[in-house]
Amino acid sequence: MSHTASTRRPARRAPLRMTEYLVSIWNRYLEEHPHTRTLPAIVPLVVHSAAHGRPWNTPTELSELIDLDPGTRTTLGDHVPSLRLFLDDLTTVDLETLRERPLTPAARLVFVFHKIVPGNAHLGTDLLAQIPDLQAVIEAPGSLDDLRSLVKYIFLVGETSEDDLAPVIDQLGPRAKEVVMTTAEQLRAKGHAEGLAEGQAEALTDLLTIKFGPLPIEVTDQIAKAEVTQLRTWLRSVLTATTLDEVFDHA
Repeated sequence: MSHTASTRRPARRAPLRMTEYLVSIWNRYLEEHPHTRTLPAIVPLVVHSAAHGRPWNTPTELSELIDLDPGTRTTLGDHVPSLRLFLDDLTTVDLETLRERPLTPAARLVFVFHKIVPGNAHLGTDLLAQIPDLQAVIEAPGSLDDLRSLVKYIFLVGETSEDDLAPVIDQLGPRAKEVVMTTAEQLRAKGHAEGLAEGQAEALTDLLTIKFGPLPIEVTDQIAKAEVTQLRTWLRSVLTATTLDEVFDHA
């Protein structure tokens, strides 16, 4: 299987973070399969995007982080721990090429959202090209929860209103309209500080659970106690973080 992580800033310790994440997956697998003698294969893929187009410029291999002089490195050879990341640097890919990638509709939406959601006040126009993928997600079994989480992310991270989304909603039909309007109404109803924090905490919990699985109790407690500004910062980090720790490193 593969494990994909996303970033918006080149993270020098990404190979180490990915190693930690893979070990966590394997440990969970061993707990669930105590009699196994092997581990599942995991291919680590890092997807990088950046608002200002800065390409990835940090190590992609664990051995590059280990402090060794060249002679010792040569002597040790393959004994130096190494994990090489597959790097998908979206700063080198234009939006049209990204939209034509041979991926599942849901995966394409995630990649495109990296480029077009944060701070976008006119997302409705940009999403018109994604109508086929959005329609496919809506029609997939049990997919409305995924759509609801994406809509929450749009409203909380972007600058887009329901009116701006109207052309997209009209083409996607009543099920999508209900999700968009209901989500917008729920967030508006929580417009005061406490309500907004509660809505953002719920959205953050949903997005983290979708990406990382069930959350530790200490994480849910941290979210419940956070202020609005902190929750918003964490929300902006969800789709771009490699691990849970990386989300909460953003103060």
